[in-house]
Amino acid sequence: MFIATYNEPLEIVMKTAVAARNIRYPHNTWILDDGDRPEFAVAARRIGVGYITRGPEWEGRPRFREGGQRQQRPLPDFRRVHRHLFFLFFDADQVPEPEFLDRVLGYFEDPEVAFVQTPQHFWNVPRADPLGSQAELFYGPIQQGKDGWGAAFFCGSNAVLRREALMALGLTRFSRTAFERVHKELRAGRRQLRRHVDRAAPEDISVAAAGAADSRCP
Repeated sequence: MFIATYNEPLEIVMKTAVAARNIRYPHNTWILDDGDRPEFAVAARRIGVGYITRGPEWEGRPRFREGGQRQQRPLPDFRRVHRHLFFLFFDADQVPEPEFLDRVLGYFEDPEVAFVQTPQHFWNVPRADPLGSQAELFYGPIQQGKDGWGAAFFCGSNAVLRREALMALGLTRFSRTAFERVHKELRAGRRQLRRHVDRAAPEDISVAAAGAADSRCP
């Protein structure tokens, strides 16, 4: 279970972390702190949850990206979490109910389910919800309709992901990018070979061919 934070106040993150820790289904809880704040590490130890931040290789590099995406989430040390079958993500200000996983994990009995996206409910929105802040249209008919086509959205938080599906997605992307890199290098090598042949004099090519033939003789 991962709680992503960058610059949210300590008391907000700790409220989320305590609620996540208190989810009844057996699990481990980790705070992913992109702000690398020592007081968060101390607080995490005090309430009995894990704490992860970026390594020294990230010094001087941007850790928060403004705009459409909320932030660049720090990567956990998967050597410590590889045994888990599912990952659950929360934003820093989301407070889950104790029965959260009891109500969600049953969907994964279907081996084709890669993730389960749950809706959000805001405690400070009036019951009438005049501005539609609860996004019931999106989390209701829109998501349900897209799910029928196998195209539901993963919104980045309050969702459970199957680790096997996540790893398979990474391997697929790696194999595609690796093929593209190899293909690019082969095309570049072919172009260099053509340029070399075009510049070479005919007698040079003949000598090179004869030398290649001699090298194959016993």
